[in-house]
Amino acid sequence: MDQIGTDEVSASGVGASEVGAGEIRPGETGAEQVDPGEGIAQRIDAVARAHEDGTTLEDACARLVHLLRQHVHMEVGWTSEFVGTEQVFRIVDVEPGRDGPAVGTRTSLNDAYCSRVLNGTMPALIPNARDVPAATWLDVTLALHIGSYLGVPLHAPDGTPNGMLCMISSGVAPQLDEHALTTARLVAQVIDDLHHRALGEGAARRERAALHAHVATLCAGDGRHAVYQPIVELRTGVAVAAEALTRFEASDRAPAGWFAAAHSVGLGRELEVAAARCALDALRTPGQVPPGCAIAVNLSPDLVVDALDELLDDVDVSRVLLELTEYAPVVDYDRLRGALDPHRAAGLRIAVDDTGAGYASLNHVLLLRPDVVKVDMQLVRGVDTDPVRQALVGALVRFCAVAGALVVAEGVETEEELVSLLDLGVDLGQGFFLEKPCREPRWDGLPHHALPLATSGG
Repeated sequence: MDQIGTDEVSASGVGASEVGAGEIRPGETGAEQVDPGEGIAQRIDAVARAHEDGTTLEDACARLVHLLRQHVHMEVGWTSEFVGTEQVFRIVDVEPGRDGPAVGTRTSLNDAYCSRVLNGTMPALIPNARDVPAATWLDVTLALHIGSYLGVPLHAPDGTPNGMLCMISSGVAPQLDEHALTTARLVAQVIDDLHHRALGEGAARRERAALHAHVATLCAGDGRHAVYQPIVELRTGVAVAAEALTRFEASDRAPAGWFAAAHSVGLGRELEVAAARCALDALRTPGQVPPGCAIAVNLSPDLVVDALDELLDDVDVSRVLLELTEYAPVVDYDRLRGALDPHRAAGLRIAVDDTGAGYASLNHVLLLRPDVVKVDMQLVRGVDTDPVRQALVGALVRFCAVAGALVVAEGVETEEELVSLLDLGVDLGQGFFLEKPCREPRWDGLPHHALPLATSGG
């Protein structure tokens, strides 16, 4: 059983430790004071709800055992866990003056009532042990002074029995009837539910811890690398910049998924900073990027405010094109402009990414006055055959001409799209038809010169 009565559950489903298991006696912390006028089902439900409100799993299970023992008027109650060929007592609840098995005690399943209840050779309900021959000759009957017995299985999430909920008394217990058995099964079900939920929560904690550890290695530089996709002049084919993109060796998430996962474990900033530093390494390596050509790097607005000075400290900012995405909201444009302006004065250029994908990118364009506007690939795809796309792209081109910004078409996949974009007056483009991303900027074979300047309102 999943260590009945403990908060931490191991990955295998067996309790990782015995911390928290203990004997509960009336008057002690954890003992449920029973109101005889309150229905047993309501009291069971109240204990289960108390766990939802913050009562520990150990305490909730101990209260349920105590509640059942008092309800069926038995002297000793416990939960046990099956470990190999033994059962281990996890929670023990006894009435004053009565001895019971010690928490953590191990006994052989061969000499236990529970194994016989499970295989059907002994009833789950025994008001008088002397009436059951199979019970009279067991050593445990004498050792635990069992005159009457009630036992129901506890179950793992897959439904297999992995422990027992048991009640015993030293004398005959004529009150043990089908109602008592039904109540015991209800309590066992609630205990199962609590432990299964804890298993799920424990699995989620372990998954989060594993994800945190993996993202930490990504932040340190393992398991990821930068690739670069050239941005070219559509009319000349001349490369003027290359966008740096992060690729991860693990294939179970897309790149955006890894950044989202990093944020989910509190390492979003660290991974973004590490990826941006890696992207800008191309500018730090002599001869890797031709003179004047720029490296485009994606940063969230929050990171611009928080870490831009740190990231640009040792690079020529005039060769950096900073891309702000449509999908990252801006809470305070004044603060964002305040972080950008000193670097823009030193030559930094900014681009608004994914323009046309939604309201935020248009707001970026209006409030930040970027040097470059990148048209979202959803507008570029099929632009050669769709008059509506042509109208939208044409409108952006005319707007950028007034605003003094260059236009980059993202996701150029076909020659027909390229021709249509040229006809619409688009300046620059990137996409698989022009050049695929690769580990190092592929300037060889591509003519190149500096990213042209545009008169910006920024």
